[in-house]
Amino acid sequence: MMQNSAYASAFLANAGAATTTVIEIPNGPEVNFVIGQRGAHINSLQADTGTHVTIQRLHDVPAGSSVRTITISGGDEHARARCASLIQAKVNEFQHLQAERNGGVAPGAGQAGSLVVQIPNGPEVNFVIGGKGANINSLQAETGTHVAIQRVHEMQPGATMRLVTITGADDPARQRCAAMIQAKIAEFQQLQQSGGGGGGGG
Repeated sequence: MMQNSAYASAFLANAGAATTTVIEIPNGPEVNFVIGQRGAHINSLQADTGTHVTIQRLHDVPAGSSVRTITISGGDEHARARCASLIQAKVNEFQHLQAERNGGVAPGAGQAGSLVVQIPNGPEVNFVIGGKGANINSLQAETGTHVAIQRVHEMQPGATMRLVTITGADDPARQRCAAMIQAKIAEFQQLQQSGGGGGGGG
């Protein structure tokens, strides 16, 4: 069964201005881990990136939803993408700690030296890829990683998210690549809201 697992997917808030980024994290113990004791982790994230982080309250989460939304505001686009990446890293850290306790592998963690993120399964995919793979090739060249996007026939029927596996290089490079992919999704959403078009697919 496919889960909205450890990895946050980013998109621009449909109702918000271009200064707001919304990400999703699993609606479970990961939330408290991201917040930290007495808000320590969230406060540190906000101070470090110059952003403001708002986590969806439990009573605002639709019944049965497996994800919780986090709204990142303030700062510039790069600061918000960095904040999203740091939150994602916290979720990853929690999943790996859980996996170590259970003697297993974190959901979506893949092999050692890999990072799995989720992106919306829609036109965003082609925008991330770019015409003739231009965007993906540029991401790989800039970060020294390899990016593999889940193929349509590998997905569960009705799945709304597509997995992107980032391998190679070191963990900071993979995290940077993930943040750049998130920024591409945000850019696409912004273009859609302003009536612009998307990039071609490969």
